[in-house]
Amino acid sequence: MRVGRAYETNDFESVDALAAEAAEILELPNLPPQARYHLSGYLQFYGQTDAAIELLDGASDLDPLNPDIHNRRGAILGAEGRYSEARITYRRSLEIEPAQPLAWAALGAIDNAVGDVVSYIQSYDRANEFDRKDPELP
Repeated sequence: MRVGRAYETNDFESVDALAAEAAEILELPNLPPQARYHLSGYLQFYGQTDAAIELLDGASDLDPLNPDIHNRRGAILGAEGRYSEARITYRRSLEIEPAQPLAWAALGAIDNAVGDVVSYIQSYDRANEFDRKDPELP
């Protein structure tokens, strides 16, 4: 099986075809966490968010201390309006590696979306604490 068949041929007209190819890839033995991480981005892009979350859950099982996996999962959950799950996921990432200004800012955005103003301010303060040079942070 050639991985990336749909990508190489620009055959993205059918999300089902891409999902089928993703399913084939997932059957590969010992699919590494980073491959799962990258594939989850494609799945999210093509609207397959549940499959992307499932893929990230598998990546997290294989590499539980990788904050990038948790951050991508939090971003997908937040985009889907699953704020409670997104908050838990971002907090897990920040337990692993607290010095992540973008993760703190993302958590602040989720806090703001659910109307938790105190946590929103605290999250953005933490983001600024870890990255005072970033002019994009409020």
